[in-house]
Amino acid sequence: MEKENSKSEREGIPEKIKENLDLLIASGGVLLGIFIIYMSLAFNIHQQDIGGAILIASALYIWLRKRLLKASETFLFKPTKKFIYINNIIFFVAVSLSVLLLHFTLYSRPPLYFILVAVACCSVALEILYSNKKWSGLILIKILLIGINLYGGIYYEFPGDIVGVDTRLHNYITEQTIEQGHVIPNQPYFYFPIFHTLAAQMNILTPLNVYDSIFSSTTFLLAFSVIFIFLLGKKLINTRTGLLAALMFVFADWVIGYSLPIPMSLGFVFFTIILYLLIINIPKPFI
Repeated sequence: MEKENSKSEREGIPEKIKENLDLLIASGGVLLGIFIIYMSLAFNIHQQDIGGAILIASALYIWLRKRLLKASETFLFKPTKKFIYINNIIFFVAVSLSVLLLHFTLYSRPPLYFILVAVACCSVALEILYSNKKWSGLILIKILLIGINLYGGIYYEFPGDIVGVDTRLHNYITEQTIEQGHVIPNQPYFYFPIFHTLAAQMNILTPLNVYDSIFSSTTFLLAFSVIFIFLLGKKLINTRTGLLAALMFVFADWVIGYSLPIPMSLGFVFFTIILYLLIINIPKPFI
């Protein structure tokens, strides 16, 4: 009898591990976050933000685990109309003040600018939680405004064309393309001319100069690629997930890093479009 009990206990251990696998992973995340923070402080590797993010996310999951795993419990947040109006006012005031700061400051973006952008992002994230599908278009417009604000703040932080070495080179190639009326041979981007031809077309069709044409033809496309991120999230899960994914994409560090208009910036645009087209065209398996 005792042998049967011990055998059943041994067989039950893997099942318990499976049932609590998420808790084990979250606990490991807490330890990993603490370890990364310690190593960052001890050896000056400056990765405290990553360690802190892992630690906070894992600890929050452990704290909210029981509530999240209850299938019958759903998150319901029904704010009053007054709350919704105030939240929208906060968003537009934060965005407007951040743009004013960009206009009146040169060569740097003050800490208040980043605080205002963070407030705008929090306002949108909160709106995603209580909004329904019919407001998804308005929320996407807000996300686009945040993206253009962030990317434009970097590009126009300095006057002229002194934002990085690449920008000066691409300005020159674009000017030559406009003057010659064709793709310039014997230059590094002869076999990938779409960046410069787009900027040249923008310059010819609008009163914008070359510097502004490059921003409008590339960075605007990068910002608008969040639409396909939203559509991907909506297709795979639901509307709210798509909106949250679009919001996270617009201020992701790699996206911001490539928001300066260079040919590689178009890679994000092409990737999101191609990925979306692949997902929606995957044939359903026969059952």
